[in-house]
Amino acid sequence: MAAGEAVALSGDEPLLIERIDAEYLRYFTATGRPTGEWAAVTKRLAAAEEQVAHCAAAVAEVDDAVRRHAELSVEVAGLAAQREANEVAALTQRLKEAEVVAEAARVAEAASTAALTERRRLRAELDERAATITELQAALAVADDETATAREVHEAAEEAAERAAAAAQEHESRVEAARATLTRMTERDEADRLATRLSKIDAGVRDLDVVTRELAEIALDDAGMRAIEAAAVAVERAAGQAELASARIELVAVADREVRVDKAQVSLVAGQPWSVNTTADTEIDVPGVLTVRVVPGTPAAQTQARLDEAQTALSASLAAAGVDGVDAARALDIRRRELLSSRERLRATTAAPHR
Repeated sequence: MAAGEAVALSGDEPLLIERIDAEYLRYFTATGRPTGEWAAVTKRLAAAEEQVAHCAAAVAEVDDAVRRHAELSVEVAGLAAQREANEVAALTQRLKEAEVVAEAARVAEAASTAALTERRRLRAELDERAATITELQAALAVADDETATAREVHEAAEEAAERAAAAAQEHESRVEAARATLTRMTERDEADRLATRLSKIDAGVRDLDVVTRELAEIALDDAGMRAIEAAAVAVERAAGQAELASARIELVAVADREVRVDKAQVSLVAGQPWSVNTTADTEIDVPGVLTVRVVPGTPAAQTQARLDEAQTALSASLAAAGVDGVDAARALDIRRRELLSSRERLRATTAAPHR
């Protein structure tokens, strides 16, 4: 219809107006106030908008919690790595200090052993020389007595030439006998001293052979012991990490019941809890009722794998040393060090010069 043109009525306008009025009165009163149906729709709309706002706030809160969780996870991982690095550095420093102290103790022990051996040898020589001097002094006293007797005999010889000659002959015989006696005594003492020395050397050689054979049977050395100690520390650390990452299973039965945990029979007593930690897939079977399978997360499996690797390395080190455990390796290492000290002492004893 063009602008300015007259509008022609079709005769249906009153009916349309009545329909519009009826539709209007459905939602509003004659005074323009909302009816119950319109008010209910308005309330539902307001409630829906309020619910939308509440959900948006909840979503924002969840997003903030997720962001905070990610930040804290990164921070915890960094702190754990730093703590492990500090512990490794501290253990390494302690190991180096212990090695330095042990080496100093070994050097001091070897030096003191050599000094003690030399002191004993010098003391034995002094005792032997003192005994020889005492014997010579006694022989000299005897000789002095005999010399005095000889003078008396010589003076008496002036009075009686024959008696003096006989006395002189007798005196010479006694002097020769004394000299022979002194020579035999000296040779016998020297022979006894040499025999004692040889017996000590023979005993030292036998003991040295025993110590050498026992050392040859020991496969453990300093490097092997350090490897065992390092592997033991790694196993302890991995076991602690596995314990922290393991899943804890706790069962409480209402009545006495037999269950099977990974093919192992377990008896549950009514009301008494039973628990176990696991880092691997674990299956719990209640016969005739249900089967529960516990599957730990990836961290637990990784810590268990590290624990298995550490235990394998420790077992290999122990097998190479020929021992069954860390305590046995430590005891064997102590015995090995004692044998090494004994071997050095015996070598010094058997190789010391004698006079």
